[in-house]
Amino acid sequence: MFGNPRIKNVSFFWIASAALSIALLGFWFTYWKPVFAGDTFPVLLHLHATLWFGWFALLVAQTVLIQNSKRQLHKRVGIAAVFYTAVLIVFSLMIAFQTIARDVHLIAKSIESVPTMIPLTQILMFAALFGLAVIKRNQSDVHKRLIVLAALVAVTPALARISIGLLGEPNVLLIFTASNLLILIVGFVDWRASRRVHPVYLWGGVAIFVVRVFRIPLAMSPAWEFIAKGLARLTTS
Repeated sequence: MFGNPRIKNVSFFWIASAALSIALLGFWFTYWKPVFAGDTFPVLLHLHATLWFGWFALLVAQTVLIQNSKRQLHKRVGIAAVFYTAVLIVFSLMIAFQTIARDVHLIAKSIESVPTMIPLTQILMFAALFGLAVIKRNQSDVHKRLIVLAALVAVTPALARISIGLLGEPNVLLIFTASNLLILIVGFVDWRASRRVHPVYLWGGVAIFVVRVFRIPLAMSPAWEFIAKGLARLTTS
């Protein structure tokens, strides 16, 4: 192992805490503030929000357990977290399908089509990274970095809402830049602790970037129009 394990564990705690803070700040503008103001939301959306904030809180708790050398408890909690995350992914897919059904009329083989694809690709990227982390659970250096990348993908919607709160509307360039900058920052923090760029951050970061770039032309393709309209019919039937 490279560097000081204690320093690296503390770094993961702060990364997890930062992800939770970004999620809370972002959804203050479009969820928490309206809720406190008395606005109503569908029950499914409340459950969706509760599951996601619970996941980020669980992420912080897991880093605390590792930081305090509670590895066996971390593993037991991790088993429950796998089932929890599976439920979270299912509910998130339901929300994504509903969003596609709501916005399917925007698909016009133009840049306006891109937002209709984002919720689905976000949750699929998160699910892929988390699934790989579960598979690699016995390789702690790989496992925890895959979890971090999954968390960084998961905070992207919060970044979009911070943009809305600050600018009045989502700024695609700002969101794209900030979400990728977070991966670079985390990679830099990891490099400072271990004096190397871990392959997970290198290849995982590249994969996330590629998906984010190539979903733009894909969202404007006839293939996405066909898929989106099919999902919309399935959701509303």
